[in-house]
Amino acid sequence: MLLISTLLALLPALALASPISSNSTSTSESRASGPCSCGYKLSKYNNVYFPNALTVSFDKVTSLSALQAAGFEINTGWGIGPEASDGGRAIGSTKNIGFSNGVMTLTVPGGQKKGGQITGAEINTAQSFGGGVFTMNAQLSAEKGTVQSIFSYSANSDVYGDEQDIELLASNLLEDNPTNGTPKGIELTNYDPKHTGNNDATIVPFPNDPTKSFNDYTIGWVKGGTTYYYNGKALNSPKKYSSVNPSLILLNNWSSGDETFSQGPPAKDSVLKVKSITFYYQARPLDKYPVVPNGCTQAQACVV
Repeated sequence: MLLISTLLALLPALALASPISSNSTSTSESRASGPCSCGYKLSKYNNVYFPNALTVSFDKVTSLSALQAAGFEINTGWGIGPEASDGGRAIGSTKNIGFSNGVMTLTVPGGQKKGGQITGAEINTAQSFGGGVFTMNAQLSAEKGTVQSIFSYSANSDVYGDEQDIELLASNLLEDNPTNGTPKGIELTNYDPKHTGNNDATIVPFPNDPTKSFNDYTIGWVKGGTTYYYNGKALNSPKKYSSVNPSLILLNNWSSGDETFSQGPPAKDSVLKVKSITFYYQARPLDKYPVVPNGCTQAQACVV
């Protein structure tokens, strides 16, 4: 299911662990300061190399202003996802984003009516990326009737439809399973960056209950194709349509009431809890990979 967020009005990006350009389509790669100024080699992800890092821990980032200072834009009334057949549509609200006990919460309030505006929560990066490894550490809500997601989406409205999704439908998380009750439903989808409407998708069973613990959800957007990971383990990922356009990374929790997808809206609050966000990336498209900062070699990169 195509997730089209209409918010593309970006705030200027502020300083992070590595410099971030205020131009969302920048192709520059600056050398960062500090011990990892020559980039990062990711030992858990086939030793891929990326020059920059963005890390947000919600035991330290504890307000909307701090989240913005960390390089994120907040959905303040923009649409999330497609409209349901009954006219129901999800919109973002700052009231649905909270910070407590070392986590950021993205909430779809319970008890909302079908067929109209249904508030949820969404954030996106202020900078676009040309490739990288993007991880959300999160605990899912078991309340049925929402979609909980981390995904990439083209930053250029002229080439919309270039998208890579990890979508977690609450209606699928706790499907009846008389054998062991193991939840299923990590939905992985790549959309054709040429905007043909075609996609390639897989659904992977959960190895554990994602509503009772924090787990890593990772998009590995790398040279040669996209691989998705759960707690660092490669999943059965779609083989076609890896993204090619500079893209934003978004996190959200939403419902339109669409019976064929999100279902809902939820009867009770659906709360996605995010403990941290960790990105390793380059701004330039992957046809320029690897982009090594001036004066550096990959051998000088930090191994993480």
